[in-house]
Amino acid sequence: MKDKRHSLLICKLQSRYIDTSSGDFDSFYRQRRIHNSVKNIAKCEKKLRKIGDLIYRRLDASNIDSIYVIHNKRWHKKNDGSSFSKGQVKELFRQLALDSSMPFDAIVNGLFLDDRLIAFRYGFLFNKRYICYRVAHDDLFAAYGPGKIIYKEKIKECFDGDIDICEFGTGRFDQHKAYWTDCVEYINRVIFPSKNIISRLVYRKYVFSEFLKEVLRKHINISYFKIYVLGTIKFTLSKNAFNKFKKAVIESFNLSYIKRLTIKFLRYYHYRKKEIKFDIYKKELSDSLPENGEQLYRIEHATINELEDIMEIMRLKPTEILKRFEKGSKCIKLIKGTEITAWSWVDEMKLSTRVSQGIQTLE
Repeated sequence: MKDKRHSLLICKLQSRYIDTSSGDFDSFYRQRRIHNSVKNIAKCEKKLRKIGDLIYRRLDASNIDSIYVIHNKRWHKKNDGSSFSKGQVKELFRQLALDSSMPFDAIVNGLFLDDRLIAFRYGFLFNKRYICYRVAHDDLFAAYGPGKIIYKEKIKECFDGDIDICEFGTGRFDQHKAYWTDCVEYINRVIFPSKNIISRLVYRKYVFSEFLKEVLRKHINISYFKIYVLGTIKFTLSKNAFNKFKKAVIESFNLSYIKRLTIKFLRYYHYRKKEIKFDIYKKELSDSLPENGEQLYRIEHATINELEDIMEIMRLKPTEILKRFEKGSKCIKLIKGTEITAWSWVDEMKLSTRVSQGIQTLE
């Protein structure tokens, strides 16, 4: 076509892959541990197992929608054009994962911590070749590297199963993929216009777009600035962020809110003072706790599924909460009827507590 003076654009896309048809995973994993990112996975897994049961498995139809919640949380502060969890595209990938009559298999694997999904990987399996399409993790657990763990588990699954190639898919940023493999293959995309004006204008748009992408590939810092810095600024100036900020300001100057908060604090101080010797905690969780022979209380352990509630009520960062769970501390709830009247951190060794300043009603 170039010889006949036709316009022609050839885009070369890079895709990394692992040959899983030979060798074994343990040998492969030892070789890749020269990279710190891979080497630290064992530490991350150990820490997460101190918090709860860590399980890797394929998602079923009952919890397939939970991957979109994680994807939205991961992408809402990024200036990126991902439409994986939006509109018709979302429904398409959902149906592909649920439909078993296709010539290929759409597979969604998840990493669970005490039945809470903290990372997922969406990919396709066809003719003994697995292709990763999307991977994301819950940002609240980012410090524990769930994304890296699910990478490792999926690669191990490919080695142990009847799969010859594990492909990571195309993408602009593949530094994390390079930690896992040095094998690269290229996919050529050919674009050319017809003779009409509209087609040529669209073609020029593609040429300019590919030029910008090539610049971004060569200057990773510019790419990260565009996606993360500009994405954060865009989120900060969004309507939802503004409404949340406005609500917080109004509540700060609301005297009735301050009054209610003061009453709650005094009430919780009473409970903390009363239970400082941990007579509650030393009893079995099934025991009822009488108060003046009239009111009955019970206590329950808060789980990792209540992480957002603990963050909101106790005003703690997720990293601080997870670190407490990791060290063996227990978060307990004092419940009267259907109302949680107090939240406390309990450390059996140090016998210390922290009581929240808020009330939440059980659903």
